[in-house]
Amino acid sequence: MCLRGRKITAIMVLTLFCLSESVSAQASVEIISSTPDMTGQRLVYLMKEELRSSSAFELNDGFGARWQMVVTTMPMQELNPNIATIYSVVWNLVLPNACNMDKAIFYWDSTLGYSGRDVVHSSAQSIIARTDVLVEQFRKAGN
Repeated sequence: MCLRGRKITAIMVLTLFCLSESVSAQASVEIISSTPDMTGQRLVYLMKEELRSSSAFELNDGFGARWQMVVTTMPMQELNPNIATIYSVVWNLVLPNACNMDKAIFYWDSTLGYSGRDVVHSSAQSIIARTDVLVEQFRKAGN
């Protein structure tokens, strides 16, 4: 049991080192999405735009150590598929090996929610704000 705890601590320290060289470094974030509905597609697009415009994050294209957000959406109503979306977001930590292939993926957190087309921008901002909280909690845990 004690050995297992030491391995987990070592992995967390290694992960912290790989994800940010300093506390002020931008967190690298990849978004993987499965969004068949228009409102879900807008949600993911706006999340990416929030990351691009942020000084705290950089949008990652799937290489290197990074946070990974897996976003899945579906229409809230089958008869009116573009009115609202139900979404799931899973946050993972990804560590590559020397060949830049994903060596380890660690689940960090997840959430479920819904967004109407008229509030999709504030939903995207809320998800990115939650990402910021998770990154800060992770960084504080490493200190």
